[in-house]
Amino acid sequence: MLVEEFRKAMIAFDEEYITTKSDIIYADYQTTVMMKRQVMTVLSNAGSQSEQYSIAIPMKGTLVNATGMQVTDIIACRTVTILSTGDILTSIANGMLQVPSSHP
Repeated sequence: MLVEEFRKAMIAFDEEYITTKSDIIYADYQTTVMMKRQVMTVLSNAGSQSEQYSIAIPMKGTLVNATGMQVTDIIACRTVTILSTGDILTSIANGMLQVPSSHP
């Protein structure tokens, strides 16, 4: 339900959100990261029994690329800061989806 409310808020905030395609900004053998306007979706195929792992997501060239900017994972309600390298360092635990955003 939270994701649906967030989607509605994004559409109200940014009329182009609904018609914009997602871009894959990072991929490895178990993680795919997509960016759509100011919203990033982190997907993992590691599964719920997998060990926790960390990835550095490169933000250069995206709409969310300011060093020190904080983004919020709307699923876990936690804040992540863009590092001086231009990356977001995040951990994937139990194969859980993450949806960091810089707005609503």
